[in-house]
Amino acid sequence: MVFCLIAITSRSQHIAPLLHPPTSSWGSGFHVGLDKIANTYVWIGNADVDIPTEYVNIRWVNAFRSTAVRTQTMAIRDVEETTLSLEMPIDSSQWSTIVRSHWSFSRDNRNIGLSSLERLGGVGGVRWKPSDFVTAEAIGGVERLTQLGVAATGPIAGITAKAQNVDVDEWQMSLSGLADWNRVDELRTNTDMDLRAEVIKNIDGMSYLKLGATWLDLRRDFITNVTSPAGSLPAIESRGEGRLTAVGEIVYEIASGLSVSAVGQAQMNGIDRSYAEPVADVPITAVDRRLDELIVDISGGLTYSSPNVMATAVATVYRRDERNGVSTVFDVDDVIVDGLRAQENQRDNTTFTSKFVSTVKWTPSKHDTLQAEYTGFLTRYDTPSDLNYDDRDELSIVAALTYSRRMSDVLSASLTLSSQNVHFVFIKAQRSAQNFVNRVIRFVPRVDVTSSVITMSPRIEVLANYFVYDFEETGSATRSYSLRQISYRDSMRINLVPGWYLAGSVLLRRAEQASLLWGDFAEVPQLRTTEYLAKMLIFSATSESWTVGAGIRAYMLEQQSLAPGGLSPTSSLHWLAPETMITYRTPNGSELSLSGWYEFRRVNITGRTELPNLLLHTRITL
Repeated sequence: MVFCLIAITSRSQHIAPLLHPPTSSWGSGFHVGLDKIANTYVWIGNADVDIPTEYVNIRWVNAFRSTAVRTQTMAIRDVEETTLSLEMPIDSSQWSTIVRSHWSFSRDNRNIGLSSLERLGGVGGVRWKPSDFVTAEAIGGVERLTQLGVAATGPIAGITAKAQNVDVDEWQMSLSGLADWNRVDELRTNTDMDLRAEVIKNIDGMSYLKLGATWLDLRRDFITNVTSPAGSLPAIESRGEGRLTAVGEIVYEIASGLSVSAVGQAQMNGIDRSYAEPVADVPITAVDRRLDELIVDISGGLTYSSPNVMATAVATVYRRDERNGVSTVFDVDDVIVDGLRAQENQRDNTTFTSKFVSTVKWTPSKHDTLQAEYTGFLTRYDTPSDLNYDDRDELSIVAALTYSRRMSDVLSASLTLSSQNVHFVFIKAQRSAQNFVNRVIRFVPRVDVTSSVITMSPRIEVLANYFVYDFEETGSATRSYSLRQISYRDSMRINLVPGWYLAGSVLLRRAEQASLLWGDFAEVPQLRTTEYLAKMLIFSATSESWTVGAGIRAYMLEQQSLAPGGLSPTSSLHWLAPETMITYRTPNGSELSLSGWYEFRRVNITGRTELPNLLLHTRITL
């Protein structure tokens, strides 16, 4: 049985907060916090409150985030979103009336783009929920929108429906639908139409067939910074976006433990931008700009699984074509139109990528595991315009081999050797001096210790990075370089006596950078970097509610010039900081945590500063 399904989802970009019950990602209750690290301040205020009663269900979700970065000036950005929803059953459990309000704003004290945007809306409507798998809503109301200092109030309306995991014959289907309309003012109208569908048929065992389709149509009218010389109202730009996507996936189990898969996706996108009225001396307002995009993505895979071996291999072919054009809407000189068309045509491009990924995991015994991974892809990026010099090819190969052994219930170890090679080639001569090959080799031994007394994961990484320009001999501006680095990382916890433990972490890193002559494999040392960060705290957790810790952290970063002429210091940063952490938990899951450290800094030997850092978070679970 094959049929077409129409689906509507909650992906509308305009009035989605009013079309659907509010949701959050931080759980029920309140979450308030302050992070102050160096010269950056972050405040958060989140809430998710659900109050069910006999006659009405109330839901309030709030998300607030404010950041401030203090340098020579103070850069402040505030983002707030709050939604209040009331749902009242009508006669039966299937029908209910809904009332929702949503307020959001984004403000930045810097003059960057849309530094101020605010929306306030309220709607009422009905909701139908005949089962846990099917829901539908219809709403209507008003919204006030403030953009670039211009405020307008207009009506809004929307409908949404969703059906999930509905069985029809041998198929399982999911469908949903969304449509909304907003008359901002006499000059601006915004609409959304989002239709989606998916059907799944389980063939046999682990085999299945999945088909999906999506149709999206968005229309936006918004105020721009373009104004006429007479100083009238800002020009209105219209943006339309249409997307049509078809997806198919099949997984077929050939035999026990052996299956093949194929996934295909085709997507056609179109975006057009135009102005409602032409503006003198602004030619772009007299034309319609159109972008057409076609994407085809096909992959096939093979999977094998047995008690000792797990292997996968996937090959992918991806192609994306983008074409840009200009058509005349209002009277404008043909020379100007040709210039705008040539400018848009410079963005035309075609991307073709072929990729192969494979993984093999072998467990010869219950203590040993050997895993090999390989990824290789070739990308070609072509631009038909002679004025666009971005044509390029990229070849990337990444391979890794890991051996791990479980020596006991307490001790395990692993060794990883990996390599990455990237060759980046610009086709046209104007940028060919930037062609390069990047080779990276890593060797990582690791040990994990887990016991009732001590837990730690020491890890050593040895890295060699060679960045070589293809034409380093012919250009003075291109300088190949090498970077060698060894680092040690560890995090540990040591249980001392019941209720008392030590916890800490350490990072040690030593790196040297040099100018590189790959042909002779010769180097000229340039810079040495030494860095360490260590912290250790002792914690008391003798109470079920309180955890208190105190200790110290230290940091050092030194850079030294290795250029001919002798070793000389370039820059350094040292600081030492006492640190404390306090956590209070209640039986119902609420938590108050406070941590901070006070840095005593020494910059380049002579400079001395003090810098407080504070993290304060409160989570109240209802």
